Amino acid sequence: MLPQFGIQFLHATIRKSPTKKALTPLLSFPQKIDLNIFFQGFNAYLLLLNQFTGILHYKPIHEKIMVLQMLLDYCDIKDINVKDTYGNSYFMYIIALHPDQNYIDNLMLNNKKDFHEVNNQNNTCLHFASMNIKNNEIIRILLSHGIDSNMLNNENELAIHIAIRFNFNAIKILLPLLTCDDLKQKYTLNKECLIQTAAKYGNEETFKLFLDFYLEKNVQIDVNEFNGNGENLLMVSTQFEITEMIIEKFSESIEWSKSNKKEETIFHKDSFLYFLVMKDEILLKFPIIKENLNKNLMSDKGEAIMEILAHSYYSEHESKLVQFFLSHVDIENIKNYFYKITKNYTLMNELLKINPFLLDEIDSSKLYFVFETCIEEPEKFLILLKNISHEKLLKVQSNGKGNNLLHLICDQNNKWLLDTIIKFINNEESINKLTGQKNQLQLTHMNY
Repeated sequence: MLPQFGIQFLHATIRKSPTKKALTPLLSFPQKIDLNIFFQGFNAYLLLLNQFTGILHYKPIHEKIMVLQMLLDYCDIKDINVKDTYGNSYFMYIIALHPDQNYIDNLMLNNKKDFHEVNNQNNTCLHFASMNIKNNEIIRILLSHGIDSNMLNNENELAIHIAIRFNFNAIKILLPLLTCDDLKQKYTLNKECLIQTAAKYGNEETFKLFLDFYLEKNVQIDVNEFNGNGENLLMVSTQFEITEMIIEKFSESIEWSKSNKKEETIFHKDSFLYFLVMKDEILLKFPIIKENLNKNLMSDKGEAIMEILAHSYYSEHESKLVQFFLSHVDIENIKNYFYKITKNYTLMNELLKINPFLLDEIDSSKLYFVFETCIEEPEKFLILLKNISHEKLLKVQSNGKGNNLLHLICDQNNKWLLDTIIKFINNEESINKLTGQKNQLQLTHMNY
């Protein structure tokens, strides 16, 4: 096998299955492969480490080191400073994942190293070291060599932004280096302060650490401030514990009805609505949340909230969702936006079981939209028919075109539905009244 083909096969194997079992046969050929040779922007070491710090970051660290050591035993690495297509060096990758500080010390001792190097994205060695959950000593060493912890990469992120995602212990080293101005500064491409990033990507422990540090430094946290993506502190929070902590700490400061440029409030965030459904006891503790939830549901700006709330996103917790509607959503909201609720079959069915007269209490024009949303789903349409009186059914009519249910059904050219509704009414006088009604185009259902 020619060396160049051996390199290609080796790289293909590393990309597909970087395991000892997969690589051993390729490294067993009599003709030795030089792993330092570059192919498509990588040598074998850099490609392996790129896989391990990228899409295969979840693999156990001991497995990664074992495979890396197999390559090193097979062929010595010639230059730890050479970079791959992304501008990452062997040293950068190693400080991001290697747990053994002695190995890193030997690398630094035996090789001339520029600790101030950056990759193509302007990530510093400190950015890489902040990923290493098994070894934080390298962070202290880099800082002792004068690495600036305030260096920003192309994503406008500090090393501590990387630590927030990966490494709680690294945060504890880097956080005390921040000044009050740093805490107020807007970072990332979304222009958000560090407390927002901690709420978005950190866990409860991480967020509390940042929260306490802000308070210790007497830096005011504006819980209502929107980042560049139109999200405030509550909007970026995706973990229940963090969301609850924010509400507990800032309940008197939160402007529940404040909207961003897209006219979205906190109640437009499905993650926050999910939190309310699953942790609805917080509405009892803070009644203002329930008050504003219902106020937003009834406003023109918040009309879509009911659809988000009723969405199948909660399908695995539908009993909780039903109970939430019964306990916390005003009946007028349920009536006004029932046509949104129909998108969730279980919720619609359960609400009608509990309140069998609900459809009769809905405005006739709004009820038309309810039937319209179910016109292509016969099972839902039949549920509506079973839960409405004949008198109310005859009054169902759209405000816009003056169409009644027969016009709606004829629009669909659905004979089965037409037969079904006529059988359901089962009253010749009522049927004649319904069939004789004209819409604003002066058309009866016979004109369709």
